[in-house]
Amino acid sequence: MTGLLAKNMFASVRGPVKSLLRGASSRGINCHFPREEAQVLEAVQKNFPGAETAAEIESRVAHVLEREGFTNDNTLFCQSCCPDEINREVPSQDIIAMLHHRWGEMFTLGGLAGIPFTGVTGWKAFSAHVPIGGNIVLLYGPHVGVDRDNSVGFVTRSGQVDPSHACGAAIAALSSVRQGQTHPTGCFDDQQAAIVEMLPNYQSYIDEADDEMAGLSYATFYMIQDYLKKIVSTDIGGGKIAFLGGIIVNITDPTIDRFLPLSFEVFDPKSDSATDFLPQVVPSKTHIHGGISKSLF
Repeated sequence: MTGLLAKNMFASVRGPVKSLLRGASSRGINCHFPREEAQVLEAVQKNFPGAETAAEIESRVAHVLEREGFTNDNTLFCQSCCPDEINREVPSQDIIAMLHHRWGEMFTLGGLAGIPFTGVTGWKAFSAHVPIGGNIVLLYGPHVGVDRDNSVGFVTRSGQVDPSHACGAAIAALSSVRQGQTHPTGCFDDQQAAIVEMLPNYQSYIDEADDEMAGLSYATFYMIQDYLKKIVSTDIGGGKIAFLGGIIVNITDPTIDRFLPLSFEVFDPKSDSATDFLPQVVPSKTHIHGGISKSLF
């Protein structure tokens, strides 16, 4: 039996009960498959060392920010993540939803693949909404799927039988680059055209990775980070800016998604510098970069 045939046969069995598993999981009912889940999480840690549940990361981040003077009243939240609905499915488990709940209102900077396509104008508009003397929490990063058979770049979505790409925009861009194709420009699909144009500059992350799809997610992370460097102004009226960057790992149900923080810095205008707080959020021994931020500055 070929791997593809086996995968299709398994998917046909899994599909009809998938929505039931999602509902049970969201209600806290133990419907996990221990051996299968262990293998999936092993694949996650192999490709994204240090990834943890959003709840674990978000609580530690909140502890740091509250100590730094961030409150629900003086802070505005924005995010530059892919608009894919899979990143916001379960409010109690997804990093975007959890930060939104913690800090209140949310402004969206991100477009396809999480690139902050709202640009300079979007940042200016958002930062003008910050409370007087207040702060900003900015979440940024791409997402990537891990399916039940441990394949990276795929995830089986609720209500579907077969896996699909995640992130679809990034994978489509990589396909275009590999085939030497350009993407039609114009106002009707200019975001995808921009990703295709920028991606070759980050090819080394893909080529050097053990798994091409995992490498693509790291490449997209640095693409987002470089884009932010060109549009973000730290002059927001005297307040601090917390930058939390990482990779959202979408895992086929019922396993809870993971988040790999790659950068957690707080910029303070009083010192005109950023402090790396990632060592206080992730264990250095298991983290891919030893718990040190890939700095935005």
